[in-house]
Amino acid sequence: MMNQAKARIPTPLIALVIVLSTLGCGSVLARTISTVELEPMRFEHPGAPIDGTIELCLSPKLRMRQWNIANHPYKIALGSRTALNVEILAKSAFREVIVSFDGACGTATHHPWLSATILAANRDWDSLLSAEQNTTITMEFELADDDAHPIWSATTRGNISSPSSLPTRRRTRAAQDFGEAIALALQRAFKELVESEEVRSAFKEAPEAS
Repeated sequence: MMNQAKARIPTPLIALVIVLSTLGCGSVLARTISTVELEPMRFEHPGAPIDGTIELCLSPKLRMRQWNIANHPYKIALGSRTALNVEILAKSAFREVIVSFDGACGTATHHPWLSATILAANRDWDSLLSAEQNTTITMEFELADDDAHPIWSATTRGNISSPSSLPTRRRTRAAQDFGEAIALALQRAFKELVESEEVRSAFKEAPEAS
């Protein structure tokens, strides 16, 4: 008898709450977080890897980076998958890579060090009347010698335009679009890195100086 007395929430009301939450009207509900859709990348380039050893700085700031808009119903975790692919590409570009997760990476090392940062993550998430959604990732890369003198740096951008999704698909589509944008930014950066004469010259001279 007590089960019959329990109040039931009407199905249409549940559906309304879900839709309002997806549209950004559900600030009272817990915000969901999705991981960016970015599979392990392959970086193929002509020629041999750069003949040197570097320390790769995968700082907490990079690994914990999110697309996180206040009062928006979902967040996208960008950092962990980005850091994984920075490591993969660095190991393709250099003969030997020592990975460091320390925020102080580069300050106490006897090797040149490479760092990567997501400077900006933007998405036109509220364009209800637009036929397209634009997603942009801007990344910064720095390579320095063991005395912190700059060897190379680059700022690269990945931009993706996709058809505007239904409200219930926007979180999934955002994770996909950010993944594609990050992949573009990474590919452009590492292509520039391995083709840099300054970088190859610096590592060619390193054994003679030691």
